This record gives sequence, structure tokens and C-alpha cells, in this order.
Amino acid sequence: MYGNGEVFRYLRKTDKLPSERISDVQPMKNGAWIATLHGLAFIVKETGQVIRPDKEKEPDAALRMWNQLAAYEDTLYASGPGFLMMHEHGKSWTEIDVPTTIGAGSDPMALWAERGYIAIGDRQGIAWRTPKGEWKQAFNNLWDEGYVFDIDYHGGYFWLGTDRGLVKYDPTQGDAILYTSKDGLPGNVVYEVHGEGKVIWMGTDVGLARFRWDVPGRLD
Repeated sequence: MYGNGEVFRYLRKTDKLPSERISDVQPMKNGAWIATLHGLAFIVKETGQVIRPDKEKEPDAALRMWNQLAAYEDTLYASGPGFLMMHEHGKSWTEIDVPTTIGAGSDPMALWAERGYIAIGDRQGIAWRTPKGEWKQAFNNLWDEGYVFDIDYHGGYFWLGTDRGLVKYDPTQGDAILYTSKDGLPGNVVYEVHGEGKVIWMGTDVGLARFRWDVPGRLD
């Protein structure tokens, strides 16, 4: 669905959408990118026009299956099964090599990007890339095998929304803490995480919650 002001309307394949099944949406300055099973597309904010990458010049962006999107400033990142690309404003799409395990072996479920860092989450855990191009990984046996649905980096930690609960992962020490309903978490699944000041906001399977991460074990 596309909205400008108070007017909303559905966009369909007849409007040049690659597919009516949208995997992810990423707002940008003048509109929003969408990820679908049959390629990427950009929706212009003012008009609702759908612009797709050129199939001849950029076949991967135009035709591949895409799961997740993330952005930092003017750079867009898109991930699909075993595939990661970036697009800087005014430039061509560029492929980024991904690890042979996480990010390549299954469909990515989470993507995060900020200040040159990129992180991917899937059924096996997370992998993150430094601005120097070095990949590091953390497998989900550290937190009870949970699938990773969302990623944020806040206060020196990766915060992961998983199907086992909220995970606090320390990339320096390489250890993780899992917070579940036993610790006061409402619900058992965390779909979204967002760090803000001393609070981690979470969207769970039963509602919205916040975690006071500077107070050990404080969930409310």
C-alpha cells in the first residue's frame, strides 16, 4: 500500500511491481525501496511511480529473490539467499561477498547496516562485516538455537530478536545472554528490536515491551 498525505492506494503488478508479495520495505529520502521474490523496486514518494532496475544492466537487482533491506544515509543494502548487494546513490549495484555459512546457506531473516558495518541474521546465527571488509560470525548455539528475526547495535552490544526471546550479544567477548518469559519478557518471540538511550524497545508475539539494558535483568 502506498500513501502520500491522507491518500492511500494499493500498488499491484499492473503498477509495475515485481511481485505483490513484498518481503521488506526500506524508506529512503524520496520514496522507498521494496524487496520481493522477483526483484527490487523503488516507489517514488510524490507520485507513487514504481521504478525497477534495468534487467539488462542490473539483472541481479531486477530479477533475484530478495528478503531483507537496510540503509544508512544514501546507501541501500539488500540481501537474498546467499547474496548481498549495496547501492550508493547515483552508482551501480555492487555485490558484497558473504560467509560460506551464515548468510549463504539459508534465507536471511534480518539485515542491519550502520557506519560501514553490516550484519545478517538467519537460522544459524549472525554474521557482521567491519568497514575493512572482515567478516565475523556468532552461531545460535550461544542462545538456545533461536532464529534471528531482527538486529540492532546499541551500547556496544548486538541486540537480537529471536524465536527464543531477546539476545544480548557481546561481539568483543563473544558471549551472549538470552532473556525469555522467565525473565519477565512478554511472550516468547521477539520480532523487532530498537535501541534508544538506555532502553531496548521490542515487538513481541504478544505486544510491545521495553528493556532497561543498563539495569541487569530489568524488563518492563
